[in-house]
Amino acid sequence: MQKLGAAAGISANTVLEFEQGVRRAHQATVRALRRAFEDAGVEFVAGAQSIPLARVRSVELEDGSVVRLRAE
Repeated sequence: MQKLGAAAGISANTVLEFEQGVRRAHQATVRALRRAFEDAGVEFVAGAQSIPLARVRSVELEDGSVVRLRAE
C-alpha cells in the first residue's frame, strides 16, 4: 500500500481506507491510482457486459529488472 500510495501521490492510509470501504475516492484520486497501476504494468480492459478487468503487461522484480508478460 505504501508503494501504491506513493506512486499515486496519496497516503498508504488512504489506500487502506479505500480498500476497507471506509472512504470514497474522488475522481482525481481514482485517475491517479489507475495511472499508478498502469505505470506498474497493469492494463485495464473492458470485460463482458462492460465489467472492467485488469491484466498484467509486465512485472518489475525486486532487483529492478522488468519481465514482459505479453507483447505491447
